[in-house]
Amino acid sequence: MERPAYFSGKHVSFHTGGPFTPTSVRKILNDVLKQPGVKKPSSDSIVILSNALNDTCGAFKFSSEIAKKSNATAARVFASFETLRLFFSERKHICERQMNTLPTQIIEKEQRLYNRFHDLITAMEEHDFELEIDVGGMMSELTGWRDIAEAVAAAFRVAMINSGGRMGLSNDGPVPRFVAAVIPLITNENPSVGNVAKALKDYARARRQSGTTGK
Repeated sequence: MERPAYFSGKHVSFHTGGPFTPTSVRKILNDVLKQPGVKKPSSDSIVILSNALNDTCGAFKFSSEIAKKSNATAARVFASFETLRLFFSERKHICERQMNTLPTQIIEKEQRLYNRFHDLITAMEEHDFELEIDVGGMMSELTGWRDIAEAVAAAFRVAMINSGGRMGLSNDGPVPRFVAAVIPLITNENPSVGNVAKALKDYARARRQSGTTGK
């Protein structure tokens, strides 16, 4: 029996709000953007950046709390159906082997029971599982800062498009410094700027090697 289609869903909504406001993000930017010649983002860009950070924060909390429980539930459900599949498969084989010796009434009862199990599997595969608890199988579990570092960096780069500065990944550059400043407010972790820079470089290298960039 293949893994049923009910391990996926369609709709995911992350909570609105979050720890980031334009004021708090502006303060972080003031601490991070200290090199000369770099323009700070416009007010509109800061609002967009704040919203993006809150989305990332919501996704992390959603995955680490709800989706994690959903993954565990999905695993138990799948294991239960595997057990039932073996149970009914064994009964079916017994009936087939003893077709000529078992009373017809017993064979018919077993067939009806097996058909109901088959109907249940079909119904599960055709159903759109769209409740909050169903998302575990459709999104990656986010377990720590490395899982969101690139998303935070990407939001920062977008906000800084018109800054005039270089947004590289040097160990003391603005990108890893911004990510390191933001991460504690999302995951309660405190990675060093150097560790963030290394993680972002590893991510960029992996993308190049997989051919997902134009380089």
